[in-house]
Amino acid sequence: MKKLLLILFSIFFCPALTHSQNITDEGNQWRIAHFDFAQGFLTTPYKLQGDTLINTKIYKKIFSDLGTPNQQLNYLIREDSDKKVFLAEGLSERLIYDFGAEVGDTIISSYNDTIFAMIESVDSIMLLDGSMRKRQKVVSINFLNVLGDEYWIEGIGGGLTAFRDIFELSIIDGDTRLNCFSNNSELLFGPIVGNECDLLASNDNFQSSSFSIFPNPAQNSFFIKNENQENYFIEYELTDFQGITVLKNNASINSKQTIEISTAQFPSGIYFLTLEKNNAFTVKKILIQK
Repeated sequence: MKKLLLILFSIFFCPALTHSQNITDEGNQWRIAHFDFAQGFLTTPYKLQGDTLINTKIYKKIFSDLGTPNQQLNYLIREDSDKKVFLAEGLSERLIYDFGAEVGDTIISSYNDTIFAMIESVDSIMLLDGSMRKRQKVVSINFLNVLGDEYWIEGIGGGLTAFRDIFELSIIDGDTRLNCFSNNSELLFGPIVGNECDLLASNDNFQSSSFSIFPNPAQNSFFIKNENQENYFIEYELTDFQGITVLKNNASINSKQTIEISTAQFPSGIYFLTLEKNNAFTVKKILIQK
């Protein structure tokens, strides 16, 4: 009986940390509040959709006002296996979050390779669905943060540094704060300011699951199969591990149809296949073995 009571207590009163969710997961959406001296806080919606390849690294695209006349591609981000999140800037990148850092760990500035922040404490925060996420308190070193304490929530981002690094808190005028976060149309965090947490609809259903690639590894050829019920006109590009384009073409591919891509002329190695339809992208890694 005692064992049963302990199990029930752990289920209802001690919610555990859920499996780690990446900030680059499809379906993630943020509302960022920007302070305007004339109008107060205004919020802008951002949504992650699609990806692109830069210097052999896959970055996720983040749009503001997706699906509206004001739609704009704002950021390209990626998250590595150590839970570090990078923002692409041209052909280079800079660190904006380190969700793997623990108490006492320091954060290196991407501007001048010096230590400028430290993880002061680590705890967890309950989201609106009852799940728990790791939360880090980040303090500046040698720079004055006039906007208050900064917290990073794993898989969501910073309260003050939305897609920026903490160094910018000391050099950017105005006030920008995370207001809401949702995943796959489920509100998980916020609102902090007002009640604006409405969700953006996707402007395209061209996702990674729309197509399958086989065989992978490939030898002399591989196939692209349209898994949807719709017919597509796609552009495809194959690049090697150095980012050099080795094949570029387009094709009409009907529902459940496959097209064959010859790889007989390519040496063994890792390649990236980029598929594009109506300005939406998806990237798949292909291994050629001979």
